[in-house]
Order: sequence, then structure tokens, then C-alpha cells
Amino acid sequence: MRWKRLKTTRNAQHGRKGFIVVFTGIDGSGKTTAAKLTQSRLNKGGVECSYVWGRFGSILIDSLVRVSKKTIFSQTFDNKPANDFQRAKSYVFRNRFTGLLYTSFMLVDYIWQLLYKFWLPHIRRINLVCDRYSYDTIIDLTVDLAYSIDTCQRLLKIFHLLAPRPDVTFLIDLPVEAAFGRKEDIPSLEYLRRRRELYNHVSGKYGFITLDGVESPETIVEMGMRKISERLRIGR
Repeated sequence: MRWKRLKTTRNAQHGRKGFIVVFTGIDGSGKTTAAKLTQSRLNKGGVECSYVWGRFGSILIDSLVRVSKKTIFSQTFDNKPANDFQRAKSYVFRNRFTGLLYTSFMLVDYIWQLLYKFWLPHIRRINLVCDRYSYDTIIDLTVDLAYSIDTCQRLLKIFHLLAPRPDVTFLIDLPVEAAFGRKEDIPSLEYLRRRRELYNHVSGKYGFITLDGVESPETIVEMGMRKISERLRIGR
């Protein structure tokens, strides 16, 4: 991953670390599009920044998922077709042992990812526009393992201490029916409803700025740029 330094030397002159802008929300909300368009707008405006995929990712976990889809879950599951891999995965991870094992592995692995994805560029005064963040990882974990709100909050507190605090965090919110129609790989409406509930809960707790995901990508980015300009005092 190649990082770009800020052409305008304001961060270096004032000893500031790079800023972090985060886009979060349910699947189909338009996070990736908004993050990439925002990065482009900032770069064109003379403020160099890098796009970062901020959700937890693991080569080992991804490999296990691919193998599982082709073997274990390619057959029937509870006498029902197993094409809903998300349902099967949730069932397996809700076993106390496998759930604890997965959570422990994820926490340890994600800490390293926080270091090289966020802390190192942040300290080097590199500006970041993040497509997802630790909030998304914890919400996914909460749903997959059927954790309570209290457990979700405890995990968020841990990562709130470990991860750099974003300067601006946007929640792109929209009705689950609208999001469901945008992507073919979303398992179900219920999958989105639970996540949307958690996103709104976390947003209220940490003060996210809500953007209307029903609007066009250009409108969403324009609204976001206004808030970024206000918060970070940078011109558009």
C-alpha cells in the first residue's frame, strides 16, 4: 500500500497528525463509493489523502470461508439449502468455543491491522479516508456471534482506546429495503435490520454525522465535504 503525503505542509508545520475521515453503514449504503469520491474531491482540492479499507480482513479467515463454502456448506444445512452462507456461519460461530476462538483471533489480528493501516500513516501525518472502520468490524462480530448490546459496547470501548480516533465519522443511513435492492450478495432483510439497529445505536453513542443514503452519491459526498470543511477547516 502506497501512502501519499500532504502537498500542503500545514500538518507538518503545526506538528499535527494526519486527519481520519470514516464512512460507515450497512451493506448497500454506498460507503465505498462515498469514500472514494471524497478522496478524489480532497485530492483535487489540493489536500492529498489515501483511501483505506478499514474493516477487519484476514487471509486465513478468508481462506477458511472459501473452503467452507465449497465443502461443509455446499450441502444442505438443517434440511434447508445452504446458499445462505451467512446463516450457516452465524450458527457455527454461536457455539461458545468456536465463537470465543474466533473473537480472540480476530481481536489479536485486527490490532496489528490497526497499527499498519491507521496508526503508522496517522503518525506520519498522512490523511486517510476510510471505507469502514473498527465500528463495522465489531458490529459484524456482534451479529454473527449473537452478542448482546453490552458486549458490543465493551468491544467498542477496547477498540476506541486502541484505534486512532477519527476526526469525522459519517453514518450513511437508509431503509433496509433500499439497501437490499442494491446488492445481490446480501443474505436477507433481517441481516440488514439488526445491523442498522446497531449502527444507529453506535452512531448515537459516538456522535456520528448521519448522511441520507437514499440521495445520489454526488449529493452524499457534497454534504460530507461540507461537514469535513467545517470540522477540519479545509477548503473545498
